[in-house]
Amino acid sequence: MAPSGDQIVVIAQMDVPSDLGLVVRPGHRRPLTHSSSGLVLFAFQQPEVQARWLDMLDASEVPFERAQFLAAAAQARNDGYAMQPSEAVVGVVDLTAPILQRGSATYTLTVPFIARRPELVGPHAALQALCAATAEISAALM
Repeated sequence: MAPSGDQIVVIAQMDVPSDLGLVVRPGHRRPLTHSSSGLVLFAFQQPEVQARWLDMLDASEVPFERAQFLAAAAQARNDGYAMQPSEAVVGVVDLTAPILQRGSATYTLTVPFIARRPELVGPHAALQALCAATAEISAALM
């Protein structure tokens, strides 16, 4: 995911290696304040960039709970990721981690996690793999 004004946009997508999964196609857009990707992108910006983004978000026609968004961003920054129910699809948990360049998020990777029966991979194992992948990508971009 990449930032695009007051939205995030999907710039790449990979199919799951199983016969069941959720696909979010490139070009899909969501309000930055209503997605885990937007939350993580915001959380991993420098304070002056966050201030500019907040001005833009406050001027946007998309309503959001500012205090709640800022608290969630601080938590994501502290944790190094976001793990939250999808605002777009009931039953999906969005796992999102930043791809960092010079200490700021330029992109995110998001896994729309769906619990399956039997459980082959749990959400915490998927999150660990996601964070390892974003750390590897970030290191390669240094």
